[in-house]
Amino acid sequence: MFKGSEVPAPVRAILTEALDSGDKDLRLAALGWYSLQGADLPVDALHCLARDPDAQLRHAALWAMPIDSVDWWQIAKGDANADVRALAIERAVSRAGSAKGLRPLTELVEDADWQVRAAIVRALDAVGSDACETAFGWLGSNKSAGAC
Repeated sequence: MFKGSEVPAPVRAILTEALDSGDKDLRLAALGWYSLQGADLPVDALHCLARDPDAQLRHAALWAMPIDSVDWWQIAKGDANADVRALAIERAVSRAGSAKGLRPLTELVEDADWQVRAAIVRALDAVGSDACETAFGWLGSNKSAGAC
């Protein structure tokens, strides 16, 4: 496994060229390599790829993104792709740290896509019943709160 500057310069050069190539398959392969190796990708390259028109590239870039380097709630509310929104919800909840940090979930509960709603359920399950009950309390649904 490589970490940060441990990636040999020739390997980093090849991967940077792949990320800059404009070829979707090469870009996905480079992102996959970084993810599998646990190597640090340049955050500026990830931010660029996270705005790519292709949803698969956005998802892969966001998957590799350091947790504190992006506004996950903004992505969860605004991305056109359900897979990307679901990933953003899971990352946002893992970063929230407390039930108060979950309040933005209330804006996403009625998302039209089942994958996004499922991500909310997984996220609430991961943080525990107290956060779940707090979130349902915000929604004003006492019946649902007992189901947590």
